[in-house]
Amino acid sequence: MEVLESKCNVCHARRNPSRVFTEENMDAYGSSIYEQVFVRKRMPRGSSIRLSEQESNALKNWLNTLK
Repeated sequence: MEVLESKCNVCHARRNPSRVFTEENMDAYGSSIYEQVFVRKRMPRGSSIRLSEQESNALKNWLNTLK
């Protein structure tokens, strides 16, 4: 959740407030986040926010526990 809060919610709060991620909505958004970040590689957008390898691994591992 830390990666989502520090890397994803920063933009989502400004650009798409209905899609701010919380532990409560992960059942609904977990698979979509996985697809957008790891399959389609569409997120995070832009060049100002990047996931480090460690952050990417942490997010992937955490999302896999939600399945």
